[in-house]
Amino acid sequence: MKTQATWPFTEGIRKTAFHEILEYQLRRNNVDDEFERQYAFMHSEDYAKVLAARGLNQYTLPFYKGFGWKAEERGRRMAVQAVPVFKKHGIHPGAYIRVTTVGYESWIAEEPEAERWGGLTVGKRIPRYSSQYFRYRGCMCQDGYIAFHERTSAAAAEAGFDLIHFDGTAWNDPATLCACDACQEKFRAFVMGRYPTEEALRGRFGLPVMDGLTIPDLTTAPYYSIGDIVEIQDPLLQEFVLFRCQALSDFVKAVAESARRVNPEIVIMINAKYMPGPNTAWITGTDEAALAEHVDVMFSEENGDTELRDDGSIVSRVRTYKVAQALKTIVFATQDQGHADTPAKSERTLCQDMALNRGCLGLYMRQGDADIAYGEATPEEVDARPLNAAQTRVFRYHKRHIERLAGGETFKYAGVWRSFLTHAFNSREPHLADILATQSLWQENIPWSYLYPDVEQSLDRYAVIVLPETEILTPEEFDRLDVYVRGGGGVTLIGPCGTRDAFRRLTRKPLIRERWGVTCSRDAPWRTVAVGDGRVAFVPALRTDVGIAEGPAYFPHYTKENFRRPTNDSTFLRAVLWAAGKPLPLRLVAPQNVIAEIVEFEDKGRTAVHLVNYALDKPAEGVRLWIDPSLNAAATEADVFTLDREEPAKAPIRMAEGRRELVLSRLDRWAMVVLENG
Repeated sequence: MKTQATWPFTEGIRKTAFHEILEYQLRRNNVDDEFERQYAFMHSEDYAKVLAARGLNQYTLPFYKGFGWKAEERGRRMAVQAVPVFKKHGIHPGAYIRVTTVGYESWIAEEPEAERWGGLTVGKRIPRYSSQYFRYRGCMCQDGYIAFHERTSAAAAEAGFDLIHFDGTAWNDPATLCACDACQEKFRAFVMGRYPTEEALRGRFGLPVMDGLTIPDLTTAPYYSIGDIVEIQDPLLQEFVLFRCQALSDFVKAVAESARRVNPEIVIMINAKYMPGPNTAWITGTDEAALAEHVDVMFSEENGDTELRDDGSIVSRVRTYKVAQALKTIVFATQDQGHADTPAKSERTLCQDMALNRGCLGLYMRQGDADIAYGEATPEEVDARPLNAAQTRVFRYHKRHIERLAGGETFKYAGVWRSFLTHAFNSREPHLADILATQSLWQENIPWSYLYPDVEQSLDRYAVIVLPETEILTPEEFDRLDVYVRGGGGVTLIGPCGTRDAFRRLTRKPLIRERWGVTCSRDAPWRTVAVGDGRVAFVPALRTDVGIAEGPAYFPHYTKENFRRPTNDSTFLRAVLWAAGKPLPLRLVAPQNVIAEIVEFEDKGRTAVHLVNYALDKPAEGVRLWIDPSLNAAATEADVFTLDREEPAKAPIRMAEGRRELVLSRLDRWAMVVLENG
C-alpha cells in the first residue's frame, strides 16, 4: 500500500530535518547552556518562517527515540504542538521515530516487558548502539515490541503529521545478529513453513528432520570468520538471510499500515541502509523490492557529494535513484555535506536531483548547519548562515517549476536485471559487475533502468536487458527472458549467468547454454548469437583496475573509487547496442562530463530530456541532440528550461544530415529540453 497523498508530486519535496528528541540529547549530555532556548526555537513559528523563506516545504521533528512513551513526553509534546504551526507556513511536518532503540534505564519502568525487547546474540549478549551502552538494539521479531511501535506510528498519524520517518529499520550486521527466543522461534517456523515435508527438507538440507535447527552461530571457532563469508553457500545461513529480509519487511508493513489506518495520506519513509553496492540483504536484512511495497520514501545515508574525476568518471548516486525509480519510491539523501560555501558543488548536486529524483531535492543539511539540524542553533546562528546563492536559486526554481519536474518515467531502453538471490548470496562479483555496467551505460548516455523481475510485469518495453553476473536465474525467469528474446528482444549477458539454481548450487545443464547455445564463463569468448527473432550477446567479464575495499566487519565494500567505467568498456557497449537492434532514442554530441536523462510523460504526450554538466567551471559549448523519431516525432521545436531564465527558451528541431537535431549553444550546469506532441 502506498500513500494517497498528492503533495509530494504536486509540490515536490524540499526537505530538512531535526531528529534527536530533547530527553535523548540530555541523556547523552550533548548540550550546552543555550540548549533549552535552541530546542524551543527549532519548534517555533520563527523557525517555520525561516524554512519557508528558504524554499523548503518538509521538516521532520523528533517524536520518539526509544526511552519510553512517558519518559519522552515533554519532547514529544513540543513536536505535536508544532504541527499546526509549520503547516500554517506551508511546511509539511514529519515525525521521527527510532524503531530499534530500547532505552532500558527508563523504559522498563513503564513497560516491564521492554527488558526482553532488546536483541540477544548467540552468545547471550545484548547488542548496544555503538558506544552508547544505555541503548539496547531492539528486536523486530518481538511481538510486544511490534505492537508498541504500531501504537507509536498510529499516534503520530493521529497528531496530524504528514510524514513518518522510521529510523533504524535494519537488522544488526551479522557480527551481532539477534538470536533471541522470538527470533529463534520465528526462524524455525519460517524454515518449516518453506520445507514442510520430509522430502522438502531432504532436498534442501539433506536431512529428514531439522527439529533442532537454531540461528547459525557465526561468532565462535572453528566456524569460519564472518569476514570470510563472501559467497553464502551454507543452506541454513541462506535461509537466515531470507528470514531476516522477510521479518524486516513484515515489521515495516505492520507499522506503516497502523499509521495508514488512521490517515491513508500519510507518507512513510524508512532508513534501511538503502544503497546499491554492498550486500545489504546479508548485512542488514534489506530486500528493497519487498520493503518498497509498504513505503513511499527511502532514506539514504550515502555521501551526497558529486565529483568529476580527471579520468572523466563521474561519482554520483545514480544507482540509488534508479532503484527508487524502478520501485516507485522517492529518495531522501543528505545534500551539500562538505561544501556549504562552494555554490558550484551545491548546484551540481541539486541539479542531479532534479534530473534523477523526480521532484524531490533530498534532505538539505549543509555541513556547516549540521548543528542546526540536530537542535543546537540559536536564532542568531540560523540568521548568520543563510543558504548559498546556488541553493537559493535551485530551491526557488524547483518550487516554481515543479509541475514540469515531478513524475514521469525513465525512457525504457536498457533494463539492468536486478536479481535478489544473486546479490543476497554473493557479496562480490555480481555487485561489482552491476556498478561497472551501470556506470558504462550512464556515462555513454544509453537510457537505462533497473529491472526487478518480480516487480516488472512486461519486458517488451526494453530494447535490451543486461544481466550483470546474474548467477541465479530461476527456470521461470529464464522462460520470461526466452519468450522476450524469441519475440525480438535483446539480451546482454556478463560473466556467469544462470549457472546456479535458487539454492546457489551449480547447474550442470544451464538453460542459457541448452536453449541459447551460450556458455557463460569468464573463460569463454565474447560472442553474439541470434535466438528466434532476437539477439543474445555475451561478454566474459567487465574488467577494472580498482579493487574492492573492505568495509565494516570486513565485508566487501564498494566506494566511490569503484564508480568508473570498465577497462573493456567499448566491448560491453558494442554488445549492448548489437543486442538492442534498434537506434538509441537520443544521441548526445557533447563532452563526456554531460549526462542526459530522458523522462517520459506518456499521459501528457511529453518527453523531458535533462542535461547535467558535471564540470564545475567549464560550460559545454555547442551541445547537439540527435533525436530519434521515437521521441515525439511531430515536435518541430522544444522548450528549453534553464536556471537563469524565468520562462523557457524555444529551440528549433531541424533536419541535419538525415537526423532530427537540436542545438544548445551553451550548457552551464543544467537544462531540461521538453518535447511536446503538439
